[in-house]
Amino acid sequence: MLSREMSVSNMFYSSDKYYLEKKFRDFFSNIKSVLIPRKIKALVCPHAGYVYSWQVASHSYKLLEKELEQIPKTIVLLCPSHYVNFKWVSVWLYDKLKTPFWDLEVDKILWENLLGNYPTYFTLNYKASNGEHSMEVQLPFLKYIIKDKKIKILPLVFWEIDSIKIWEILDNVFKKYPMLFIVSSDLNHYFSYDDAIKCDKKSISAVLSENTDKIIANVEACWVGPWLALNQIASRNKWKRKLLKYQNSWDTAWWKDEVVGYASLAYF
Repeated sequence: MLSREMSVSNMFYSSDKYYLEKKFRDFFSNIKSVLIPRKIKALVCPHAGYVYSWQVASHSYKLLEKELEQIPKTIVLLCPSHYVNFKWVSVWLYDKLKTPFWDLEVDKILWENLLGNYPTYFTLNYKASNGEHSMEVQLPFLKYIIKDKKIKILPLVFWEIDSIKIWEILDNVFKKYPMLFIVSSDLNHYFSYDDAIKCDKKSISAVLSENTDKIIANVEACWVGPWLALNQIASRNKWKRKLLKYQNSWDTAWWKDEVVGYASLAYF
């Protein structure tokens, strides 16, 4: 049985499960319940180090916790590659994903489906998976919420892709194989505080507009490919979108010269 080991613990998040449990409880207890009129279909979460972004990410995961009994039994993570260049989308062929709270199970049936039926667009790339923080920082949140429930995870890592084709494939699979999507994405990188606020407002407004051309032209994110794929699926299925929380690294970690933006959003 092949398990993916933690590779960015103690850099992006603590490997101490008791410390994480306390932090998660503290953040979740301070978030007011969000009213969503329909079942959630997807979430957007930041992927920076927890000291910077977990106050924002907690809003998405608080909603997931609240809706846990209603969500599909597979969660698909759409993540950008930060370190490895490759074509198309990398599927992670692990049985388990390790976290400080024990392991998450991978949906092997779904990855066999994608690789077997769409080999031109989905590929194996362990280098893209082993050190990728955009995926790994989501896992402790997921395991803390899921606990022992029978929910499986499938991480997909994006690099050089035809976003239109990928979203068409994922949407077709979604019709037959219910899943919840989580896009891992930060917003602007290293603007001044005032410029960061303007840039991020423009990005969030574009996403909420549901206009694909506007999203392509205006969203400053890390990286827009997975988010664009999700937005196309959302538009095709007439999903609504809601901003849950926005902050930046000045708000969370008091560094004002080179600000990074973070947003949590829900699709339903």
